[in-house]
Amino acid sequence: MPPLTADRQVASIAGTRRTLLVAAGAVVFAGADIAIEGGFAKPAYEALNLSYGGTAVHPVDNSAGLDGDATVEVDIEIRAMLPSDPGELDSSSIEQIVYWVDDQTVSLDDNLGTRSVAGVVQDIHEGCLFVRPPMVA
Repeated sequence: MPPLTADRQVASIAGTRRTLLVAAGAVVFAGADIAIEGGFAKPAYEALNLSYGGTAVHPVDNSAGLDGDATVEVDIEIRAMLPSDPGELDSSSIEQIVYWVDDQTVSLDDNLGTRSVAGVVQDIHEGCLFVRPPMVA
């Protein structure tokens, strides 16, 4: 494809919303960071091999359901997360990988390889780490 010779509209995936199937027994609160495990969405937690799903737009209660009985809408965007250690709130944290501790908390520490990647610190503001979604392979 030749280089541009005029302005063009560029599609963006920032702020994209998608719908995921919820895992059996999962209770999701609005604003929770969502992990995908075994193809189903659940609140993020400390574990290996979780994939980033997004941030829950609305609460969902699938506590009495089977895998896929409920769906959750998620936004895929830079989101505010709480640091597990407020000492991580300095400029050296920017562009660093962070790992899930739970559905609202991240850490720069992978806890000896027991945590999944939550994303990359984009900014720090008012006690929060703003985390960019991880790259999807």
